[in-house]
Amino acid sequence: MIFDKQRRTMATAVLAALTFFAAPASAEITTGSAAITDSTTAARQEAIKDALRELVLRKVSVFVSSKTEVSLGELVADEVTTKADGYVQINKIVKEWQAEGFYFVELDADASEQKISTAVQDLKSRLQTMSDQETSRSGIALAVVERDAGGNYRFAAADIMPYMEDKLNAAGFAAAPNEQVTNYLVAHAADPNSGLEARRLARENREMENALLRGVLAVEDVHRRKDGLYVATVKASFELIGLDSNRVDAFSRYFSATGGSAFDAERKAKDEATRTAVEALGQQALETVQSEMRGGARHIKITVDFNGLTNLPEQQAAIKKALTAAKCKILRSTMAGGNTFRLFVVTDAYGTIGDLQDAIQKQLPGAAVMGGDANSLGSTKLTFSL
Repeated sequence: MIFDKQRRTMATAVLAALTFFAAPASAEITTGSAAITDSTTAARQEAIKDALRELVLRKVSVFVSSKTEVSLGELVADEVTTKADGYVQINKIVKEWQAEGFYFVELDADASEQKISTAVQDLKSRLQTMSDQETSRSGIALAVVERDAGGNYRFAAADIMPYMEDKLNAAGFAAAPNEQVTNYLVAHAADPNSGLEARRLARENREMENALLRGVLAVEDVHRRKDGLYVATVKASFELIGLDSNRVDAFSRYFSATGGSAFDAERKAKDEATRTAVEALGQQALETVQSEMRGGARHIKITVDFNGLTNLPEQQAAIKKALTAAKCKILRSTMAGGNTFRLFVVTDAYGTIGDLQDAIQKQLPGAAVMGGDANSLGSTKLTFSL
């Protein structure tokens, strides 16, 4: 869930943090569930992932000290449960069972508090870097509303939009809610032509955005089961719409979740729907948002990896100097692994990525091109070996 139950005062957070660092990590019991759709094997894996996510969220909440940071916990949980290794460890599966279309697991597990603390600080730094950069970036306007079981539209829960914004910002996009479009959708989301008007409003009320991510989280059903748990089914309908082109990428899918109350079940289903939709459309945004032409030159935002560093300070300085000479602005840099130097850069100086690659090699003659990673979220990737 997106921290409805985990918000604390600053004093409580500080006290929890002190206790957290004073005591060693200990195993905890955590429970997860997943709807059985394709197979029980897939549902079992999703239930385990859900249980680990709940454990990570409990750990992350210690470091979330204000309402403006609550979405950070969700983002960290996304990253940690994806990486898994080194962050969480399953000691044993205490219990697992199936009931009324769902798979449940109860785990005895540990979470590395030190690594999670580092992940929180790293994410804060990345988001701060993106907000501080002065260059014009590929932007996405956000407008998401909810529909209750009675068919009434309303604004999305207060923490859903910040989560989407931070999720896309962390991936390298400049994302921000569009109030005009959101207000319009609350009143007209049921109109089959609302997409066209939403696009027009987004174009008229934009700053740097060149795409609109609009969506509806619709509650289709909520009921109580025999075992006392509630089940909610939510339909997520999202579209990523180009503001300067007619390109539209769509996401539509049903999500079901259980909870101790109707509210908890709804929120968990909506959270899962939002998380999955943003991750899926974030991949599509690479093409919809980041390949626009500006004054005849392609605006390129790209991750550049340099593998095989042996003399870190000297080679890092040389790489930064070479990229600057190649007319690239370095947005951020980090060590990715033991000897890989990763930089996220932006440039308007080249018509193709191939031209950029040639320019980098001209500045660094010893850099050999390696295979890229087409699935790198936030940008295409160039990889060199030194």
